[in-house]
Order: sequence, then structure tokens, then C-alpha cells
Amino acid sequence: MTTDPDNEEEYAYGWNTNPNDFFKQGDIDGARAHIRCYPNKKIVIALLCNTRGDSEHNLGVLSREIGDLLVK
Repeated sequence: MTTDPDNEEEYAYGWNTNPNDFFKQGDIDGARAHIRCYPNKKIVIALLCNTRGDSEHNLGVLSREIGDLLVK
């Protein structure tokens, strides 16, 4: 269950919000995680990576690209 954002903020209870999705990411030494949810499409993308944050892999960009393919 989600509540539509009020379009005044792009951050809600620790989640970054966009008009069509919301996401959260985090990292700790040696591991990173990113989750992106498309509530209207009932799609959730969860990515885990066992590399440091300075690696060439950008999980946020990757999750958005996967979402773009799935939401078409």
C-alpha cells in the first residue's frame, strides 16, 4: 500500500520519490544495495552488489534502466 506523494518533497521516510517510482539505496564496507518500486505497475527491482561504492557499477542507474525496460 502506498500514498501518492504531495509533489512538494522528493524524500519520504528515507525513500527518494519520483512521480512513477520510489527508491532507497545503501552501502557498507564491501556491499551495496538498491531497491526501486513502481507501485502502479506492481514491479519491484532489488539489486545487491558485493563491491565498494567507488566501483564502476552504478546500481541506481542500472535499476532505472531495468525499470524503463519493464514499464514500457
